[in-house]
Amino acid sequence: MDARATKKAFPRAEPPGRFGAVEREKIRLVVTGALADAQVEPDDPRLTRVILPRLHRGSLDGVYRPLPADLTTAKAVGFGHVTGHLGAGDLGANLAAVAAESAAYRGELALVLSAGAGFTWSAAVVEAP
Repeated sequence: MDARATKKAFPRAEPPGRFGAVEREKIRLVVTGALADAQVEPDDPRLTRVILPRLHRGSLDGVYRPLPADLTTAKAVGFGHVTGHLGAGDLGANLAAVAAESAAYRGELALVLSAGAGFTWSAAVVEAP
């Protein structure tokens, strides 16, 4: 499968703004689903950080920073400036970054977001040991 070709074809086949609407809807679904699965309320004081996917600044500022801010009280944090987008490796790299900082955040929760191949979105709630 050529994910890049598929990603480029979608906006040409759909009305303007359709991809952005789908993206916002799917991010909202994975965020609310991950919180529900973890039995964590969006305003839980232990939820201190939303770890952003390692995407370019336009995507982060356009969707990924504002949407979690609308859904949670946690602060958005990104590590993409260190590595850039790693595709499927974003989630693992972000989990490693959370683990590396765990001493400073012991017992706190982070919502880790990931995106890839243009049409995949995921979220996980993790606790710093």
